[in-house]
Amino acid sequence: MTYTLVDDIAKIDLTRHALIEASAGTGKTYTLENLVVRLLKERQDVALENILVVTFTEKATSELKLRIRQKLEQEIGESACESGVEKIRDTLDAFDTASIYTIHGFCHTVLKDFAFENGSLFQNELVDDTPIFDALLREQMRKDWPQTYGSDLPEILRAAGFAARKDRLLSMVATLARRVFRPDVGDEIRPDADGRSFRQIRSAIVARLLELKTLIGAAPAFSEGFNRLNINARSKKSLMEKMVTPLEDYLSRFDENRFEFEPLLELIERIQTVKSSDRQGIECLVPANWTKAGENIQVCSNLETISDCLACLAEAVTDLSHYLAVDAVKTLQTDAARFKRRNGWISYEDMLSRVASALHDAHSTQLMQTLRAKYKVAFVDEFQDTDPVQWRIFERLFLDRTEKSCRNLLFLIGDPKQAIYSFRGADVYAYLEARNKMERLAESGSANRYSLTTNWRSKPELVAAFNRLFCCEEWFPPQDRAGAFEIGYQDAGSPNEEDLPVFPAADRSGRPVLNFVDLRQSESPGRAKPALARFIAAEIRHLIDSGGIEIEVKNSGRRPLDYGDICILVRGRSDALLLEPELANRYIPYSFYKKPGLFLSDEALYLSLMCRAVSGPGNLPDTKKALLTPFFAYKTDDLHAVETLPVSHPLKQLLFHWHGLARSRRWGLLFQSLMEDSGLLFREAGTRDWDRKYTNYRQIFEHLEDVSYRKNLDFRGLSALLDSYRKQTVGAEEDADIHQIETEARKVQIMTMHVSKGLEFPVVFIAGGLTQTSVDAYHVYHDSDPERPEKGIRKIIDLSKKCGRERHDRERNEEDKRLLYVALTRARFKLYVPFLPIASGYRWVGPVCRFLSSAVSSAFQEGSGSPGAGWLAPDTHRATGPGGAAAIGGAIVSESTIQLDFPLLPLNKSYQARRTLLESFSSLHSRLYRGHLPETGFRVVREKDRQDDESDFAFDSDPLRTIRPEAELPGGADMGSMFHDIFEHIDFQAATGNPEGFPETAEAKDLIVEIMNAYRVENRWLQQVCRMVADTLTTTVHAGEQPILLSRVKKEDRIHEVEFYYPFTFPAGGMLNIPDCEIGRGNCGFIRGFVDLIFRHNGKYFIVDWKSNRIEAGYGRKALEACMKDAGYYLQYKLYAVAVRRWLKQALGDRFDPDRQLGGVFYLFLRGMGAGNGNGVYFVSPAELGDLERIEAEIAKAVR
Repeated sequence: MTYTLVDDIAKIDLTRHALIEASAGTGKTYTLENLVVRLLKERQDVALENILVVTFTEKATSELKLRIRQKLEQEIGESACESGVEKIRDTLDAFDTASIYTIHGFCHTVLKDFAFENGSLFQNELVDDTPIFDALLREQMRKDWPQTYGSDLPEILRAAGFAARKDRLLSMVATLARRVFRPDVGDEIRPDADGRSFRQIRSAIVARLLELKTLIGAAPAFSEGFNRLNINARSKKSLMEKMVTPLEDYLSRFDENRFEFEPLLELIERIQTVKSSDRQGIECLVPANWTKAGENIQVCSNLETISDCLACLAEAVTDLSHYLAVDAVKTLQTDAARFKRRNGWISYEDMLSRVASALHDAHSTQLMQTLRAKYKVAFVDEFQDTDPVQWRIFERLFLDRTEKSCRNLLFLIGDPKQAIYSFRGADVYAYLEARNKMERLAESGSANRYSLTTNWRSKPELVAAFNRLFCCEEWFPPQDRAGAFEIGYQDAGSPNEEDLPVFPAADRSGRPVLNFVDLRQSESPGRAKPALARFIAAEIRHLIDSGGIEIEVKNSGRRPLDYGDICILVRGRSDALLLEPELANRYIPYSFYKKPGLFLSDEALYLSLMCRAVSGPGNLPDTKKALLTPFFAYKTDDLHAVETLPVSHPLKQLLFHWHGLARSRRWGLLFQSLMEDSGLLFREAGTRDWDRKYTNYRQIFEHLEDVSYRKNLDFRGLSALLDSYRKQTVGAEEDADIHQIETEARKVQIMTMHVSKGLEFPVVFIAGGLTQTSVDAYHVYHDSDPERPEKGIRKIIDLSKKCGRERHDRERNEEDKRLLYVALTRARFKLYVPFLPIASGYRWVGPVCRFLSSAVSSAFQEGSGSPGAGWLAPDTHRATGPGGAAAIGGAIVSESTIQLDFPLLPLNKSYQARRTLLESFSSLHSRLYRGHLPETGFRVVREKDRQDDESDFAFDSDPLRTIRPEAELPGGADMGSMFHDIFEHIDFQAATGNPEGFPETAEAKDLIVEIMNAYRVENRWLQQVCRMVADTLTTTVHAGEQPILLSRVKKEDRIHEVEFYYPFTFPAGGMLNIPDCEIGRGNCGFIRGFVDLIFRHNGKYFIVDWKSNRIEAGYGRKALEACMKDAGYYLQYKLYAVAVRRWLKQALGDRFDPDRQLGGVFYLFLRGMGAGNGNGVYFVSPAELGDLERIEAEIAKAVR
């Protein structure tokens, strides 16, 4: 595909349509503004109001208006033609008529200003689609499903796996219906029933089963025939066990009058996972390779026919499994459209679809003529971020040649290499389809294709490095060799360095423009991330303190490099969590640009607790929770005194005062008083990160106040809204959940790669992309014919994830390449890129490891002296040179520090006596047995933050990693947490009726797979995890003489993850020796913990603790006793016993008799369960526990 290369916009022809590809830094906006001005000067029949300019965001729209106005004003002073100056003056006078819009703004104008022509209402209320679709889906589920499906509904729900994945299924349906599936532009959703009802599909399945049963014949004819095939014995045995025998057994039991879908689904899923000779699933049934004895397929009658019939059956089973989801998506779209039209509502997506429909309507002639008369020329900026609906609008308006009188022009400007917003609905294939259209027009002389060639952003050495990197086969093909649906790269040129608008005037850092951080010493991408974070912080400190970099800005003079010139690009918040402490440790100021999650912050939680207390000042539990927040900073052991406070006490008077302000809706006074009269402002103002915390409080206050006025909410409504934001049951308005900048001081910017698009920085670090999750609810890919691009492209949404997997994966990988292209090209002077090539099957390996590192290897050979590129080790700043200084790339950075006999400023630990100490069992055990430093201060306990007892005693620690056999399930804290989550959510009773097949049921397996994915546990361990879960639930455990089976414990008799706090007092007679921590006399602490499971059986209450430890000596009684002693679990179960006794006494009152109703404590070591002879079970009887006083005395003694 050929382009005309231009570095002068005067060479762009304004008499034909044009596609202008503008790579990063080539001046896309500059080109656009100059083309608009050129058009006004060169065409007398075109006024500013006749030029339509469409860009991507409101911010870009405002910037473009300003730049076009400034350019027009500049032209007045430079133009020698009086007639031209007069037109420009008239244009400036009428500048308010400029048609510069976002795509939604343009469509809104069409619908409003041309309502008669397009047959729409004059006024529609703008609404958000998300709550409407969610509400209509719930109504559909509650009302329509029973009416539509009738008696078939239970079977339909079972076929869809609704019970096990209700939330995921509903979320997927709503997302697909709202923004992914667009049938009006040719999207296809699969598997589609094609108008067949559920019963028709079910009947077809039964018919296929009867046909299969006839083909296979009576058992064991089929298996005996298959066993005589001349194929590899090992493969034959595997296929017999996994496919042939299960299929024959199922069909021998099959009764068409008692057909149930779940066993068939389980069988088909099992067959589809079989692999043999590089093939998978049903196709493995017919041999591809034969032994020397030769082919003898005739010995197994009808084998090929059986395979074809089984494939048709599997397809029908897939149709039935997804029947509910597909039907719900289509119905939801119809219901939502009808509901919004009835109420006069319109969403942003509706604006586009209604304009597109109006333009393609049979009666669109008048609307087309009106719009074409008004907009003679259109410029569409950032066209790579378009979608098929937008393309239909512009193609119809400006490229439809059915009317020969149509002389309107269309200019498309964009860079497909920067198409990174598919998650927002953008579709780069719409751009490629438009590009192919322009190519066909170019062949007839009606259009041109241009490529801007000069990069005005980056240093020439960096541009040259980009050219080497992006033209590697791992990245983009050369532009002139790119196919119809491929994205190519055109080498960019660059001006002289001094001609750049910003360039480095001095640089003594010893760093080239492109730096590769070699992370190959790390064992895995996950372990490389902390090393990279430490390097980045150290390198920033080096660049700022001793880099000697000065920046020259044209017409502004020189200045030294500062923190605001540095950007760290990440994929998500998890990457930033590693960076923030490293930056803070080196006193590097930073901010997370457009950081989401304001309503998930600690400040939102604290304010929510305060709101509840203010709403009901007489509610004691809510008051106590509010007192523990930083607003009051009460100690936990002081809460009992609150119960006896008189109404006249200042605390209660303050709560009632706030309640009065809330009822009278005096929001400003209320929020000010919460900050000041509570003492928060004065206590916290001098603490670290106060600027961030204060900004969060202020931002939340301002948003709630704004919403209260707009929606007329009272205080309870505001409190409920804040809780909804926190729980994410209601989405916050656009940008409301983005953290505001706390100060105007220049700081290092941490931002996501997506957000960085359009920005540029002198120094850029790539800190994301080493790891990546890849769990898709469905597959999306595009179907096209490269030989006939005029036929267009179809988007396919495959819910079964069985078709087009390679195309889906390839398209995802291509978007990762485009995202990294955007990230790398943000740099002006210096770029730091991680290097860690890994050819691994791990699903979470990120694009840096998958293709960026291999592209680097191809373009820049280490040690070859590649110009402009250099290699750095992550421990570069630890290597010391003469005199204890660090040698860094030729520069010497002193690492010496000033030694003081006393701290210059008070340290955090100096405030230990003022804080409440919260410890889990793990931290307490570490302090007592290992001398670890305890966590201090009251902190928010998130569900995923809870301590895992196995973390300190997990087998899979680094020195032992090579000892574990390959086939054995790994250990570690994440593995323990995974099992906790599984037991918390799995259906115990489902194992009762089918103990052997329980792990293979769809519901159980879906749940286990989902949780394994959440903890990044590889799928190869699935069978072992399922077996351990099944063994634990189906193994009889004994409480004395009483046998108990966990699978028979009903849901109402179980409670999981019970949190408790246990108070203890540090010794008054001396100091407790904790490294780096002073604890004064009388300091009161609390031990925090979670009881994994409490269940009720025959009137007694039992405590269960899951242990995933691996014990070398086995899981017999003696080995377990040794493990209990070494790990300190004796102290743990005593704490649990006290906590559960107190909780049950408080909950049941006199109905609870601890001596009679506390049944004991079970420690279930999961790896040993199911082996018989009591293996894996350690039981502590009530007699061993003793009475409450004795247990508490033993705990106090241990703590002291």
